[in-house]
Amino acid sequence: MNEWNSWFGLISATSAVCVLAEFFIPKGKIGKSINIILSMFVLSAFVGAINAGKQSLNFKMPKSDEFLPTKNAKKFTDKIEKQTEQLMNKSLEAAIKLELTDFKINPKKIEIFTDKNEDNCIVMIRCKIYVQKNEPGDTEKAKENIEKNLKICTEFIEV
Repeated sequence: MNEWNSWFGLISATSAVCVLAEFFIPKGKIGKSINIILSMFVLSAFVGAINAGKQSLNFKMPKSDEFLPTKNAKKFTDKIEKQTEQLMNKSLEAAIKLELTDFKINPKKIEIFTDKNEDNCIVMIRCKIYVQKNEPGDTEKAKENIEKNLKICTEFIEV
């Protein structure tokens, strides 16, 4: 920050000297040549200040791995995956309940299970639907409908 203050002071002093010198410069060829000298003086002040500032600034970029939180990265990704799975389970449960209302089935409980491959991608979704014994709805047709429309392996369990 000290370099910037000195740069600003140098430019200000140079400009003030040039403005004062303009009052005393005679008109004509001598005035033009003195104006050229003054402009070279201002230009050298700018170049000198930029050169000094460039040497004092550190333009070294940090390595890309310094931006990554290496210690907490695994915990962070695990939390994101868990939140995604919970959200997916709630959405699937809502979709299953919607399919069951078409068959007038009131489930007691719905459990959703997912299987993942080595890339942590979901490859199979299964669900268990707990219903009361002697449920008035047609559980077999509901099972076929869920498996057909939602592509979820379904099992009804009477409690």
